Amino acid sequence: MDDDAADTLSVSGKFIAEAAAVDFAYFFLPGLGPKIPISVESVLYPGIRTNSEGTRVVIPTDMAADQIDSPEKLFFHLLILGHEIAHLVHRHGHAGQREQEDYRSLEYWADFYGAKVMMTLVVHGQAISRIHRMLTPDSSDMFDSLDSIGNAVSCLVETVYSDDPRYPPELLRAGLVNNGVMSFLRHRIMKGANPI
Repeated sequence: MDDDAADTLSVSGKFIAEAAAVDFAYFFLPGLGPKIPISVESVLYPGIRTNSEGTRVVIPTDMAADQIDSPEKLFFHLLILGHEIAHLVHRHGHAGQREQEDYRSLEYWADFYGAKVMMTLVVHGQAISRIHRMLTPDSSDMFDSLDSIGNAVSCLVETVYSDDPRYPPELLRAGLVNNGVMSFLRHRIMKGANPI
């Protein structure tokens, strides 16, 4: 990671996306992990796209340019990225035409698994955990971070989640994210470790 970029305590959404992709790949044995290419494109919403070169996570130009200067913004971006990483690694883009209920089921999974991806990146990711610590220098326990996660989820409900029938209802999606976070924390709390 470029030390100058992180030392400013404000990094771009593109930087966060690329750091998350590198950190996620590092969780696997060398050469065996999934490739998570990040592409900034003129799209309205983040997503995965597949072409002859493979599948990539696409983020909009405004998301890439967004300055991540608070824990809430970090978690907001990581929840979106975790969701798309979930789709990519589970090959949801290869499912072809789907019924509405099948599509919605994949979204349920991506919300839940994506929250676990976010938590894993924050706790174990080399670059992302460092950025998180720099954005929360006074935090000594999990509670400040959990408040920030809640605020990020609230922002998702207000600005990203929609009434599209292919997706779960907004509050159910917030619950799925909560379940993913708690699923990650449960093992750490049972071991007596500080969750964050």
